[in-house]
Amino acid sequence: MSIPFSTVPLRTVILVLVCCVLVSGAQAGAQRFGWAQETRLTVATPAGPVSARAVHEINATFYAESPPFATITQIEYTVQGGPLMLEIAPDAWIFGIIRNTEFFESAYAELSPRQIFLDTLSSQGEGDPRPVDPALFGALPGLVFFRFADPADPNSAELVDLGDLAALYGPGHTLVGVTTRPTLQAASTGGRLHNILPWLATYDDWITLPRPGARALQIAPFEFVAGVKR
Repeated sequence: MSIPFSTVPLRTVILVLVCCVLVSGAQAGAQRFGWAQETRLTVATPAGPVSARAVHEINATFYAESPPFATITQIEYTVQGGPLMLEIAPDAWIFGIIRNTEFFESAYAELSPRQIFLDTLSSQGEGDPRPVDPALFGALPGLVFFRFADPADPNSAELVDLGDLAALYGPGHTLVGVTTRPTLQAASTGGRLHNILPWLATYDDWITLPRPGARALQIAPFEFVAGVKR
């Protein structure tokens, strides 16, 4: 049943109106930035180094000051693009997706305040690669690497520890590094993904990544294929 407007306390109405004005003001003063960011994974194998990259379109909205009572954060990101796909051995694939942006923000820690970070990356064009701290791979989780132990089974997904690749793939498989950089290249489409995982085209359930001693990570199929708003 609806509540007659006349029964709503005046102070409640005033508070709602003030909050609306504050949020609208923050939206009006927002700055928007956009660029493409490349992430590259390189691994040493007994047959020699292998690498793969993914490019994501980054759109950021910067609020110079978040208003009181608002849910707006200082930067809101949209990240779109296909996953990183590394064939570490014949028909053995490691996938990487971005779940939040802290991993590449950390690579530009000297660009402070954050508005300078956004100004720099959105105007840089082709940038030099910067290393990503391996400690961030599983801790955020911002940059998540995983595989399907059985590529035909979506329930066989498992996290990949880049610091212990030998445990999964044998001696001689070690991480060389992960780098990130701004680029002018187009966002990755993940075009080969459905060839590697044919079931993905019709899959409509969560991809679940178990974590020992912690809650499992769940990835939606659309997030895996094309990225998602953060």
